[in-house]
Amino acid sequence: MQEDFDKIRLDHVLIIDALVKEYKAKTGKYPFEGKYEQLPVAVVIESEAQKESHKGNVPLFIDLSTRAVDGDIPPQPKRIETITIQELNEELSSGLQKDVTLPVDPQKVPVNKPSVYVYTFYLGVYDITAFLHNEFAFARPLNEFNNKITVGNRSHPESGIWTAEDLIALEEFRTFFQAPFNKPGYVIKTAIE
Repeated sequence: MQEDFDKIRLDHVLIIDALVKEYKAKTGKYPFEGKYEQLPVAVVIESEAQKESHKGNVPLFIDLSTRAVDGDIPPQPKRIETITIQELNEELSSGLQKDVTLPVDPQKVPVNKPSVYVYTFYLGVYDITAFLHNEFAFARPLNEFNNKITVGNRSHPESGIWTAEDLIALEEFRTFFQAPFNKPGYVIKTAIE
């Protein structure tokens, strides 16, 4: 089951990434870019039941090293502005001029890892993070059965951060992602060649 869920999580991250890119193409900016002066923005993408299960204990992390300019790492921000999933759905819907409801992690209750996705934006860089059950060379291990994968607008492989194009180009990713589900009834929405 967790293999199937990891495949769904990867599909969801790619779906959210595609929506963020489409939003940027239509509006000229990323969701919440320029709304909060020099503060990182974070959205925990979760259902109401997941929010209740986590009770606010989702780690929010802004990777500063990947936001360095000419080798200069930006200073640690004073705080992270948190936005709700409803606000992100509304922002995407408004910018894309269509109804958007972001997918949520298929696991309702967290076990070993958060069962959420996290969107962050800071200093021109966006990330969409998921927490996978299984270990993969393309994910960053955090704990047993807790492996972080991030897709955004730049790659930093040693941190498990990829552009969608770089991730999809990896043979290990393609082999896992394109393999049949263990249980019938699940569907991948992201088509890769």
